[in-house]
Amino acid sequence: ARSGVSLIPRYTAVSFQGDASASFFGYRKKEVEVRLLHAISPATEIYAFYSLSDTNQDREVIIFGDVSLEARSEGVGFRRVLNQDVVTYLHAGYKTIDFKGGANSDFAGPVLDANATWQLGDATMLNLSAAHQAYQSFFVNNNYYVDTEMRLEFTRQIGHSVYWNGAISFTNNHYADPLDISVTSDTPRVQDCEPRVPDPANPGQTLCGGDGRIDVFESYQPSVGRRRRDHVVRVEIGAGWQVARAVRLFLGYNSDRRTSNIEQVFGAGIVDPFDYRVNRVVFRIEAGWM
Repeated sequence: ARSGVSLIPRYTAVSFQGDASASFFGYRKKEVEVRLLHAISPATEIYAFYSLSDTNQDREVIIFGDVSLEARSEGVGFRRVLNQDVVTYLHAGYKTIDFKGGANSDFAGPVLDANATWQLGDATMLNLSAAHQAYQSFFVNNNYYVDTEMRLEFTRQIGHSVYWNGAISFTNNHYADPLDISVTSDTPRVQDCEPRVPDPANPGQTLCGGDGRIDVFESYQPSVGRRRRDHVVRVEIGAGWQVARAVRLFLGYNSDRRTSNIEQVFGAGIVDPFDYRVNRVVFRIEAGWM
């Protein structure tokens, strides 16, 4: 048996340029994780972990305001090799996310990342994974949503340099709070002008009237009071080719089918704004060094 300590720092910065009316412009995230590892045997490793992260987001200030959040996680994990054909991995713990800005909800609950890989033969591998995690949200008055996902992947080696794989995954997203488009004490007056009213001092002109609802979200009125739920099915297939010892090419296709329980007024009808299908063709060049 052997033991050790790992310190894992991470820093991520993302920024976007484009439409000034976009709700999200980017973020900066600092994170550090400490792991206490203990190898029980060559085939079994367990560890305890604690992580702390700080994230600052740039949002459209007039409606949302900038949001920062601090997340803490603690838990245990293990990796075990069974009879050289099955490898299992589990990372489970308890996570809290405290938000500053945005809505009032904070997250506290269990999180999980699990994976099992079966070597079905010399050239065939099956992988099953599951995850349960909380992520920050940019949907109206929701600070976060909880993502639950299951994924099945099959890989087959063909000869010495070619392989193909296929995968299917199912995802459910549960949002934190019932949809609320009401103005608050922090909502600027100009964000609640509809319906406009005549200006008694200037005939032919109008003034902000207001109905207590944020104008840009009024089309969501049919869903007020409803907690958003998303359902996503993804299918993937592709093939890779090892062209050199440290260079690999990959060509694939994936398709996402998403639906939700949210209704939005559009024209003369009501639609699900998150009901869509995305089809992608993926080409990658993967290179490394030894």
